[in-house]
Amino acid sequence: MPRWKELKRFCERDGWELYKDTDHYFYRKIDDDGSVRRTKVSKGSGEIHPAMWKMILKKQLRVSQEYFNKKIKIYSRRHHHGSDSVEMPFEIYLQKLYLIQRPVPEHCLAQYLIL
Repeated sequence: MPRWKELKRFCERDGWELYKDTDHYFYRKIDDDGSVRRTKVSKGSGEIHPAMWKMILKKQLRVSQEYFNKKIKIYSRRHHHGSDSVEMPFEIYLQKLYLIQRPVPEHCLAQYLIL
């Protein structure tokens, strides 16, 4: 099951608006048809209970588990300078690596995927 920080990462990467920050994060996303999706993210560090996760995914996010997983994927690039480690989205990693601002062809992606 995902952790709360992964739900927050999903909202940030999927274009959700943080509209309230109290003891929880409150996100919303306005769809093309004008409908509004909302979700509340705990600031806790734990894992989301399976029954609650199923409800969040279906009723609040309204996306598949596969779509969610693609949005939260983090790729690590370990540097050999002490114990420094940098985590960033894969596309940004490739842009920094190749100093480009355009999409990387799919046939080039396979060698960098961390599964």
